[in-house]
Amino acid sequence: MKMIKKKEEKEVKKELFLKKALLEAQRNLQDAYTGLANVKDPDLIDCYIYEVNAANLRYQVILRDYKQLESQKKKADAISQSRNCQTASAPLFPHA
Repeated sequence: MKMIKKKEEKEVKKELFLKKALLEAQRNLQDAYTGLANVKDPDLIDCYIYEVNAANLRYQVILRDYKQLESQKKKADAISQSRNCQTASAPLFPHA
C-alpha cells in the first residue's frame, strides 16, 4: 500500500513539474519571438532565431512527456475501474 502511495505521489510531482516547465517554455518561446520582432542587427536576428528554435524544441519535448504521462494515467485509471467492476460483479459465494 505504501509503495502505491509513493508511486502516486511521484506521478503527481512529475505532473506538476511538467506543467510548470510547459508554462516556462511557453514564456521563453514568446520572449524569443518578441525579441526577434524587435531587432535589426543581423547578428542579433541570428541569435533570436537560435533562441526561437531552442525554445520551440524544448516546448515540444515537454509537451510530449506531459501527453505521455496523461496517457499512462488514463490507462491506469481504466485498469483500476475494470478491476473494481470485476470485483463488484463477482459473486460472494461462487461455489454455493
